[in-house]
Amino acid sequence: MGAPKDLTVCSNNSVKISVPWQSPSATLRQHLSSASCNQHHSISSATSGLIIRGLGYLTQKKEEILRDINMTVPKGTIYGLLGPSGCGKTTLLRCVVGCLRPQYGQIMIFGKQPGRETSQIPGPGVGYMPQENTLYENMTIEEVLIYYGRVFFLSIEELYERIKGLMEVLELPDKGRMIKKLSGGQKRRVSFAIALIHRPGLLILDEPTSGVDPLLREKLWQHLMFISKNQGSTIIITTHYIEEARRSHNVGFMRQGRLLMQQDPDRLLADRGVDTLEDAFLDICRNQGRISCVPEQEKIEYKGNVPTATFITDPVLIKKRLREWFFIFFGALWRHLVSDIREPLTIGFQYVIPILSMLLFALCIGGQPFDIPLGIVNEEGGSEDLGQQFINALDPHLFNVMNYSDLSEAAEAAKVRDIWGYLHIRKGFSDSLLDILFSESEPDFLSINQSHIRLHADLTDRVITTTMHRYLDETFINFVQRVIQGDENSDVPMPQFIANLPIKMGSPVYGRIEKKSYRGYRDFMLPGLIVNITYAIAYSLTALNLINERKNQTFERNYVAGVKPSQMLLAFALSRVIMMSLYLFLIIYLPIAVFKMPVDCIHILHSLPLLMLLNMSGMTYGMVISALCDSIEQCAVFSAATLFIILFMSGTIWPMESIPAYFRWLCEYAPTTAANEALRDIWYKDWSMFTPRVATAHGITIVWTFVFFLIGLRFFRLSK
Repeated sequence: MGAPKDLTVCSNNSVKISVPWQSPSATLRQHLSSASCNQHHSISSATSGLIIRGLGYLTQKKEEILRDINMTVPKGTIYGLLGPSGCGKTTLLRCVVGCLRPQYGQIMIFGKQPGRETSQIPGPGVGYMPQENTLYENMTIEEVLIYYGRVFFLSIEELYERIKGLMEVLELPDKGRMIKKLSGGQKRRVSFAIALIHRPGLLILDEPTSGVDPLLREKLWQHLMFISKNQGSTIIITTHYIEEARRSHNVGFMRQGRLLMQQDPDRLLADRGVDTLEDAFLDICRNQGRISCVPEQEKIEYKGNVPTATFITDPVLIKKRLREWFFIFFGALWRHLVSDIREPLTIGFQYVIPILSMLLFALCIGGQPFDIPLGIVNEEGGSEDLGQQFINALDPHLFNVMNYSDLSEAAEAAKVRDIWGYLHIRKGFSDSLLDILFSESEPDFLSINQSHIRLHADLTDRVITTTMHRYLDETFINFVQRVIQGDENSDVPMPQFIANLPIKMGSPVYGRIEKKSYRGYRDFMLPGLIVNITYAIAYSLTALNLINERKNQTFERNYVAGVKPSQMLLAFALSRVIMMSLYLFLIIYLPIAVFKMPVDCIHILHSLPLLMLLNMSGMTYGMVISALCDSIEQCAVFSAATLFIILFMSGTIWPMESIPAYFRWLCEYAPTTAANEALRDIWYKDWSMFTPRVATAHGITIVWTFVFFLIGLRFFRLSK
């Protein structure tokens, strides 16, 4: 196929576009086209809004997405960037606004490199509408526009005036409607309004008319042409509707990561002899091997998007910068709090689930078992016999006694779990027991054997087994004491203490004696449970929030708007601390108040700094999880696995002394182990936060916080 007549081959085998007519922008286009034949052309910004030269971008896998992009967008014009999906349009726009850093090439916006402080890009110098909606679902239309308007330093009066105007131009629904209740097209219009609200010099619009009806699409284009002409805005727009790009001053065609051609659309159609831009694009693609707007040139390392380190000494300027920094910071904090308060998942995960878990734990753990079915096989049979007296002494609240006539019947009932176990009292039990207690001679083997009460039980439930064995022992000791004391059935004068065990529990150093329940075990587990739930909530919500921000590209949009990563992360951290304050009060106070835990206000005050530090440590670990996980599902699995690991390793469920020595040292330095032990010391030993062991727990938590922060920061940089 012969070369089209409007193409002239340059000496370097590139192709130059011959333009026989001149217009205000055509002169610049011809100048840039002529410069494309020179390998060492210079970048001039006198009349250009955006100039790109030799731009290339490669993925971490060295896959080339953009190759030798050379593009010029005159100031105050609309530039339509066209091409099929996957050709690199969005990647190119993200490079322009600073979300991606190319490996080589140059970008100049209004004569300045993006990333430099004077360029205000990222910042209020650009209005960016990404391909995704990137909106906060739990905010209203007005709140979203107010947030970004304040980020762009608009005054309240100016902001509300512009919101009113954009609501009319874009035909948005009621400003109080929640974003999550809008249709896809309405969300696109809200996203469009965010890019327009501060009237930036450069507008980057990635498919703004997608999902918009034809009448509104026409209105949007009229508005773009209006602001281009009257406000001098430079607009770069991508669209799936190729023909609507004919309204642009210039169009550029991309394919396979390269910019094939850029030209005035009307002139392009005339030169190609076609009626539509789609036909023109097909013709350009057929000639892709011979047509290039500029030749491939020497790769120059990209030096943009790197903020310059400047030391400010002017007090007035320092004060201004600090005011601006905190202005944006508090705006981001307000946005986080509003979104969190309205998010059912956050409220449920932050408050409902932990508090319900603690209440269920206090209700279900540590109580005394009762109404346990116990079988009795009493071969003596007499109501006045000692065997029957022992049966009558059993606690009716604890034991549900069921009598059986023989051993086989009782054993069968135990096998089918009708009873937990059964007691076998042999014939002659009374005489044998009395003989052992009061005979002056040594009892024979038969008497000793018949004086035993044998317990046959289901030992698979260790808690029930331990409880039953303990209470049966106590009941038998009390029973023997009555026999020795000489009640109505015996008047043998013997000291009662003979039946007591030789070991007595003295006054405790720490803690309390609980004879009637397993409250000691509940007291043992509760601090560890609070520590691990606090840690788990912190890392889970942090990871979930960061993954959602990344998935919805809101983090990226905030960055382009000028919100620094430090402001975003600190605002998120402070919002978590604020939300955590009420959580800590509820999760500590309710179990203590309702279930009479041995803890007072002083103990709570000394434990709060540790729990807050643990919250911060969990948030930094959540950064690591969000960097390692690509989806919410992966985050959920990772978070659940972490919770099980720290529960087992931290000594929450079982004492650390039971862990093998070769593994115990590792468990002692797990993120929550020291905090777990310290919280027990504060609550049950009256230790303060300045006690060496408690202070050490604070130090270990701080170390883990810094370790996870550095790891998370490193992963974020690699992923970026």
